[in-house]
Parts: sequence; C-alpha cells; structure tokens
Amino acid sequence: GDLYVHGVNPRREAPSAVEHARMPELPAAVLAALAETGPADVNGPDGTGGDGDAATAFRAELAAMDVRERRAALARLVGEEIAALTGRSDPVPAELAFLDLGFDSVTAVELRNRLGAATALRIPATVVFDCPTPAALTAYLSAEISGDRSDTGADTDTVEPVRRGPVDDDPVVIVGMGCRYPGGVGSPDELWELVSAGADAVSALPDDRGWDTAGRYDPTPGTPGRYYQREAGSLAGAAEFDAEFFGIS
Repeated sequence: GDLYVHGVNPRREAPSAVEHARMPELPAAVLAALAETGPADVNGPDGTGGDGDAATAFRAELAAMDVRERRAALARLVGEEIAALTGRSDPVPAELAFLDLGFDSVTAVELRNRLGAATALRIPATVVFDCPTPAALTAYLSAEISGDRSDTGADTDTVEPVRRGPVDDDPVVIVGMGCRYPGGVGSPDELWELVSAGADAVSALPDDRGWDTAGRYDPTPGTPGRYYQREAGSLAGAAEFDAEFFGIS
C-alpha cells in the first residue's frame, strides 16, 4: 500500500519485481534534512538559525525597526528565499498558499533552514504548514523577532475593512428548496398547488417496480402472500434511481 500511493505499482505474483522500482524519496529526504539541522524546534547545533555574526546583526537590525519596516524587510527575505527554492522570476504573491507555490515537505524544511540561517531565529520545522502563506510566515517571523505576539496580526492600514449589509430581523434564510412527493409532485410549487386544492395524491400501484400487481391481488385482507390494495401514494419514476451507483442493494 505504501509503495502504491507513492507511484510504485508492484506485481503481487512477483515480489522481486519491485526491487529496482523507484522507491519513495520523500520520507528519507525529510529525515535527512531534519537530521542535518538538529531537533525539530531548532535550526542549528547551538539552538539558533544563524551560524555567524551576519545573521545576528541582521536580526538586531530587524528588531530595531518599526512593525511596517520590519515586515517589509522580512517580506523581501521570504520572497527571495521562495524564489530561490522554486525558480520563480516573478514576484511571489503574499497570499498564495505554499502548497500552490509547489512546496512539499522537503522544500518546506529547506525554506525554514534558509530563514533560520538568515535571521538567527529558532524556527520550527513545521513553520510552513503552521503559516500556510508567505504573508502569514512574514507576520510570524516579525512577531518572533519583536517578541510581541500581537505582531502576528494583519496590517490594519493595508486591509480593507469588512462592510456589512443591512441586517434583516428575520433569522430564517431560505437558500433553496426541492421536493418529490406522490401525486406527481416534483417542486415546491406543485406541492403548494396539491395542498391548496386538497387533491388526493393516491393513485394506482406503479407498474415499473417489478411487482406482480395482478397476480398477487386478493380482495380478502390477510390472505398469505397476497395484497388487497390497488392504490398507494407512490413516487413517480422511482424505478429510475440507480441504486447500484450509490452502493445500495
């Protein structure tokens, strides 16, 4: 099963046939990346992302900036690293999900490593999945540097406020309606007409259900193996339902 979902189609009659098949690379690559960078919550052997004075100095510069400047600098950094990993030459949309940018577990860990090395931050290996867009990742990095958890919020100066329409006092909202009932009713309008007219929806037993309505009929109630009714409230076209398609026997 594990081989199949990773693109390998082994032949059961010959187990050795998959010996030279392409084995799934993702788990090994992820483990190797994590092994190179230490525990899952750090980026380097000393518990920090950067391995030199440059990263520490850059982090200090970021910490001294105001929120807008810091986010702009981090957005450029995140965009540059994403472009380097994905080969993009055009600007990276800040709200586009990393999955839509082509990221997988391997590139997610590599992006984390690059950002940790540039900022001297301890970044979780799952940061790309916890912050699924470049904008969210930028906000996270900004908050980590400033130490202000409220810094993860959106920039209120650039976000269009939500405008709400007039509120209706009626709490019931009808989105859609559909129905089928005996008497040939196939819509709410037809049901309303049936009820308004006080019509009887009982009709002769349908002949498309495979029932032997003539051979099984007996006017005496209680006769074993027989039925005495000739009419019922039946849905039209019920025999056209594809029970096999829905797995119904």
